[in-house]
Amino acid sequence: MTMDKSWTKITNKVDQRFIKGAIAFAEWGKRFADNEGRIHCPCKKCVNARRHDPAVVSTHIIHIGFEPSNNVWIYHGEHLPGYETDGTNSECEESESESNDGVDELLDDAFQTGGETEAENLRGSADIRNNPHVEKPLYPGCDEFSVLGFLLELMNVKVTRKMTNVSMDMILNLFSRAFKDANLPKNHEAKNTSRYEENSKGKKKPVKVLRYFPITSRLKRLYASRHTAKEMSWHDRKRTNEEGVLRHPADGKAWKHFDAIFPDFAKDPRNVHPGLASDGFNPFGSMSLSYSMWLVVLIPYNLPPWKSMVDASFMLTLLIPGRDSPGKDIDVFLRPLVDELKLLWEKGAETYDCESKQIFNMRAIWTINDFPAYSYLSGWSTSGYKACLICNEDASSIHIRNKIAYVGHRRFLPQDHS
Repeated sequence: MTMDKSWTKITNKVDQRFIKGAIAFAEWGKRFADNEGRIHCPCKKCVNARRHDPAVVSTHIIHIGFEPSNNVWIYHGEHLPGYETDGTNSECEESESESNDGVDELLDDAFQTGGETEAENLRGSADIRNNPHVEKPLYPGCDEFSVLGFLLELMNVKVTRKMTNVSMDMILNLFSRAFKDANLPKNHEAKNTSRYEENSKGKKKPVKVLRYFPITSRLKRLYASRHTAKEMSWHDRKRTNEEGVLRHPADGKAWKHFDAIFPDFAKDPRNVHPGLASDGFNPFGSMSLSYSMWLVVLIPYNLPPWKSMVDASFMLTLLIPGRDSPGKDIDVFLRPLVDELKLLWEKGAETYDCESKQIFNMRAIWTINDFPAYSYLSGWSTSGYKACLICNEDASSIHIRNKIAYVGHRRFLPQDHS
């Protein structure tokens, strides 16, 4: 059983729907009250860290506002994704703070008692829930603890009592030796890598930094002007389609092949076909400095070539600063861009077209890259024995001296080819 949350997004606190929602929330929360009848207050000031009488909670919400980041009501009967129960007595049983598998409560308590770093460690330990080993009972016949529940309770003790990682390792090692039937790890498996550099002096320096600039609003702005809105359909309406001539990516086989596979996408020429480019440079102008800045740029190929390949059309999406190139870790930095592109591909975004004076659902496809970018951005090696993505395991590559030679490059040609 859940409660409607749409009222929490209302910014006008005198709106009647917001006021009624706050009162209904306080009534809803009574079933999760403690022995004194108090419930967690989700207002912007208390953020579930304090308990009050339900009447006080509704007053706080109305006057202070509902904390916008509180999307999953952990303290009021809901569960994080992956921890839903079968629905039997869930409203009462799972609200008890003594629940041994109270994963959600432990995670949020960590933010209040142990600080951000330890809370991340706990959240890292929660990521192992997909491992079937942690879903087992702690030992055969144990109905009270699962492996995950026990480890998270132990982690909560570590956080609240400020135990060191060495202490945790010693305790786990002792438990695993003393209780042979228990499915326990022998060391501190739930510990994540620190987000900060270990030997940094003064202010903590994060290991990885990323600056991301979303693209959806900028793509929408291309249709806000009648000039650019008209040119975004140039590839379909104005391009000269001459057989055997390549003037634009739309003349290429890959573009045409994509249109044949996805006709629903191709039928609206306003859908965006982006290209993606990435390179690094030294922002300080001295090549001796151990520092680099990597850019990831998106280019809308819908525009004519003389408009798409100018700096005014380039969309900077990612800035990756650091001492070295991100290398194979670039997929970590690309994640927000990939997620946004997936959203534009699957659902699209409502966009006003200034030329036709209509609202349409703008979608975008995955990016178009050259062959070297296939390796750097997509994870396929374009060098070595399996350099050919078509041949894969069957690539005719042999080692000659210090190089790899591809001796079978003629095998796809006809026997009588000149």
